[in-house]
Amino acid sequence: VPGLYLHLANRLDLPTEKEWQTDPGAIAVRNIFDFYFQTYLPAKRKKPLLNGNDIQDISKIKPSPTFATILYKIEEARVLGVINTRSQAISFAKNIVRKIQKETN
Repeated sequence: VPGLYLHLANRLDLPTEKEWQTDPGAIAVRNIFDFYFQTYLPAKRKKPLLNGNDIQDISKIKPSPTFATILYKIEEARVLGVINTRSQAISFAKNIVRKIQKETN
């Protein structure tokens, strides 16, 4: 988000009200700001649906860098509204683990 402020500051003039609706650069900045403030930040304030211990219980694999990947994908899905509940997160995690295991076999 700080980079977006710099992008706007680098313009000769701030976008006019009309340009916020028509200028591709202004639209992109507006959309990113909208997502960040209306979707991402509210979602990040919520407690994560799963933690590393949960992943270990679900997958029966030992702690590894894969945990971070799984937790990241779960958090991304939660922020985007793909999953909303702990049970959905567990199912999602199991699918990720299956895919990772297929890729490594």
